[in-house]
Amino acid sequence: MCYIAPRKSALKAIAVSSKDEFEAYYSAEPTPQPVKLSPELSALDLMYAYYDAA
Repeated sequence: MCYIAPRKSALKAIAVSSKDEFEAYYSAEPTPQPVKLSPELSALDLMYAYYDAA
């Protein structure tokens, strides 16, 4: 017995992909999130930076 897999129509595939692109475009964040500031440097970080620069 031979099994033939059902095929999606090309039009339906195009409609699904365009819907996905539409959702991806309009569900994106309207504005990018601000970059988080780096934490304060500790004395140990400053010491390592000083010795690395020397």
